[in-house]
Amino acid sequence: MAGATQQIDLPMVEADVIYGRRDGDAPQLHSNMPIEAQIAMDRHRIRIRDARPIADSLSLDREGFILRDHAAVTPFEPDFIPFNFDRKRDLPPINRRYAEEMLPLIAELSGGDVVVPQAGRMTLRATPRTGLPTSDSTAPLVHLDYTPNAIRDAIALTFGLEGRDVPTHRRVALYQTWRVLVPPPHDSLLAICDAWSVSDGATMVMQTYTASREAEAEQIEVRLCSYEPGHRWYYFSDMRPDELLIFKGYDSDRPQSASGAHVAFDNPLADEPNGRISIEARYIIFWN
Repeated sequence: MAGATQQIDLPMVEADVIYGRRDGDAPQLHSNMPIEAQIAMDRHRIRIRDARPIADSLSLDREGFILRDHAAVTPFEPDFIPFNFDRKRDLPPINRRYAEEMLPLIAELSGGDVVVPQAGRMTLRATPRTGLPTSDSTAPLVHLDYTPNAIRDAIALTFGLEGRDVPTHRRVALYQTWRVLVPPPHDSLLAICDAWSVSDGATMVMQTYTASREAEAEQIEVRLCSYEPGHRWYYFSDMRPDELLIFKGYDSDRPQSASGAHVAFDNPLADEPNGRISIEARYIIFWN
């Protein structure tokens, strides 16, 4: 399927990223162990084009990601960042307030009949430059955050915590939102792959085990992506805190799609960048 991202005259940077390599064993990743001791890594230098000039032409259903102007209040409250140094296993009031700030936009973009914030997956991330105690073992890996099993677990947890029945539905999707909390330039940027440039067979299931100071390690199923030369990578330059990156992490209409493949990379353009602090929130969307 042709899309806006097939344009070739966009500004571009290059970065080294880590793909997964199939070595016969199902990959596992423990957050308290070095990646190189656990994953059969496949390093590649990729070209990443700046999608800002074509932002108005992008589609969640085609490329799998879009950028929208969207100011928020809650993540700039004094308690928000310290509270979220550890990811919560539910949706506490301050996090729910932030999730609800974006609900109207997610409902409008999706056209879904029921839209609910996912519990347990609002994630604050900060680079070492900030001095803040957060980390992410999957960030340097080309990966996708959801599998069909992970979606079922997310639905069960979210509706179970609220004591609600899961709505009857013909389709379910997961939208992910990503916002920086400090002004540009940032030392680490997020690259997103055009969904239609990744074959359905390019991913493999990986079990991740995430340690937390507040609870025992949590097992989460994600997908690791293997390298293909036709991947088309994009980022948005100089993202601001009043902008929101939205990408589709799963859609039951195309469950094997690699929509939402992403990876963090070092910014090669900034001499004195700010340490990046970012916040993710995710939404489960049902269509009757």
